[in-house]
Amino acid sequence: MRKQLLILTLCGLIILAGQSGASAEEKRLPIPDKLVVLTFDDGNKSDITFVAPLLKRYGFGATFFITEGLTFLKDKKTFLTWDEVRKLHDAGFEIGNHTRTHPNVARLSKEKILAELEHIEKRCKEHGILLPKTFCYPGWRHSRAAAEVLAKKGYLFARRGSGPELPEEQDRGLAYDPTDDHPLLVPTTGASGPNWGWDEFLGAVKQARGGKICVLTFHGVPASIHPWVNTTPADFARYMKYLHDEKYTVIAMRDLQKYVVPRERSEDPYAPIERRMAVTPVGLKCEYTVNPLGIDTLKPRLSWTLESARRGQKQTAYQIIVADKWDSGKVTSSKSVHVVYRGKALASGEKCSWKVRCWDKDGKVSAWSKPATFEMGLLAKNRWQGKWIGAAGKNKISAPLLRKEFEVGKTLKRARVYISGLGWNELYVNGKKVGDHVLDPATTYYNNDQPHKLGSRVLYVTLDATDYLKKGRNALGVMLGNGWYSYDRKAPGRQPFADAPILKLQLDMEFTDGTRASIVSDDT
Repeated sequence: MRKQLLILTLCGLIILAGQSGASAEEKRLPIPDKLVVLTFDDGNKSDITFVAPLLKRYGFGATFFITEGLTFLKDKKTFLTWDEVRKLHDAGFEIGNHTRTHPNVARLSKEKILAELEHIEKRCKEHGILLPKTFCYPGWRHSRAAAEVLAKKGYLFARRGSGPELPEEQDRGLAYDPTDDHPLLVPTTGASGPNWGWDEFLGAVKQARGGKICVLTFHGVPASIHPWVNTTPADFARYMKYLHDEKYTVIAMRDLQKYVVPRERSEDPYAPIERRMAVTPVGLKCEYTVNPLGIDTLKPRLSWTLESARRGQKQTAYQIIVADKWDSGKVTSSKSVHVVYRGKALASGEKCSWKVRCWDKDGKVSAWSKPATFEMGLLAKNRWQGKWIGAAGKNKISAPLLRKEFEVGKTLKRARVYISGLGWNELYVNGKKVGDHVLDPATTYYNNDQPHKLGSRVLYVTLDATDYLKKGRNALGVMLGNGWYSYDRKAPGRQPFADAPILKLQLDMEFTDGTRASIVSDDT
């Protein structure tokens, strides 16, 4: 079994009693990377003859889910006796509930589900075994009714398979995310079998990071009468050695209590599963960029990508809202790239927040995406207040340094610098470089000397200077370079457009009281 956050049992309700007034939340340990929940189903004889001794040698915890279904009561060559189950319990392993008859609980009434649970509880009590507090859904079939019964019985965790998000037959699933998954519907990250090998094992356990837990499921090692879930002893030994050598923490399902506080949730336990299976819009972009500044397209193009754990999902419609500017309404379309903004006219420097939701192939609508933003640049010539300046005097300087000091007397809300330094420039505010770009702006045809019609144009860059400015005295500094715009000496193959670098800059500031001010490039 794997020893990374692997959870192979169902999660239910858990109420932890605090001591000395401390809450269970305060006592919870942080979830480490490489946390694996190790689980074994059906009570195979190999659990005690081969698996348990190997786990004890490595100091691993595990949960053994016991059922009297299948041929457990008759075939004692293949399955454990209850005395052997007690030995596993006495060795420190957890005994979990796997029902009396191994039925499809999705087809049972609550009364029958309860009877299935209570039979195994009774058998544990008869043999001096702690009452089970974790559960594994037989055949990985689960239902709301079963989850409700488990919750009322006080079960802490319950493990399901990889479905419905991923096909059960692939034996590959998602890591358990305690911040999202309901504790009575803990997914199986990996289920060992003949079609599940070393690469699948590594793919499962390496999901145990960033607060997520790997839950591994094994059956017989070997499973002689159920070859479709068989694991060879050699493969199992290799898996366990890897977990030990790579310092994974391998625990029983009940030990999740140390890291997770199972508790009753008002949310439908199936809501996280339904969210994953739906189409979710993520990665919102405007003009190919995440939260861009200085957009000068009057009708920006919006894009997003689609995320779903369900294969074959697709978008059938979308709705975009740009706050106070545009509500597209429901648009029947699979398009998610270059969706043109069609709202109210956008103004220079205006910052817009937007979000999108989608309808999937079944007509179910997603939640709204996380909001994204885009901000307009200077959209007309008359919005530029500064003028082109360069180094003083007639001497050509290849990298002139230009500087201007000014006062900021109010609390700043936002500051943007619009800058075009030809050929190249770097901006500094109070001695610190703004942004991480080099060789800005990109090179263009600075005048129309080509046979085709490109038009004379230069580019500018928009930078966020909010965090660089302070109340009181401030200084702007710009270092210019020739680039392909100018040069200070003749060079083979170079035909300059001008004699020296030049700069045009505008700093627009917005204050918390609603007033605005600008600092621009001029003779000062």
